[in-house]
Amino acid sequence: TKLDAEELIINNFETLPEINNLNNKYNVFQKDPSSVEMILLTDAFAPEGKLCLQLNFNRQEGGWCGFYTILTGVVLDKYSQLNFLVRGATGEEKFLIELSYPEEMKKSPIEINPADFMDTNISKWTKVTIPFGKLRLGKNELAGVQSLVIKFEEKNSSTIFLDNLYLSTDGKPAKVKINTRVVNNFDTKKNIQSLLPVPEDFSEIKLR
Repeated sequence: TKLDAEELIINNFETLPEINNLNNKYNVFQKDPSSVEMILLTDAFAPEGKLCLQLNFNRQEGGWCGFYTILTGVVLDKYSQLNFLVRGATGEEKFLIELSYPEEMKKSPIEINPADFMDTNISKWTKVTIPFGKLRLGKNELAGVQSLVIKFEEKNSSTIFLDNLYLSTDGKPAKVKINTRVVNNFDTKKNIQSLLPVPEDFSEIKLR
């Protein structure tokens, strides 16, 4: 894989199923009575490329639910910002982002509210850029981060769509070619649903 040093794609959802562009795992997590469903959507809906991710969530007062992608091998402090595209079914969906450390580091995750960096209504595809500098996140804070998590905290049942999650130093779209054997390029007119088992507890997920 050849990458530009100033930009790095984390997920464009066009690699192998449940494998991100870093060759690490991504999936959803949930605990009853909350739940979440992950579906890959084809190019009829994706804003960039051929696929995007749909997350149907049902957040109740008990339990939890969300999405995670593993960042093993990434040195976050080489980059100045996190970027992604998001869209909501109603436009009023709320979620939080966490940058989490491995358990052995015994550090609390970095919590980010993307609402501080985007329009209040996301009924249309919206690009979100989160500058680490504005959050006062430097080398000490970013060192050792091993996963990026999207959490649904407010009681609600709805859907969000994600695409082109990447790191950059200048906000330009990342350009990267992934050298992988194509098992299924998902170039169909139907939605593709993840069939992998969903872990109930994010703390039980084995990091690569």
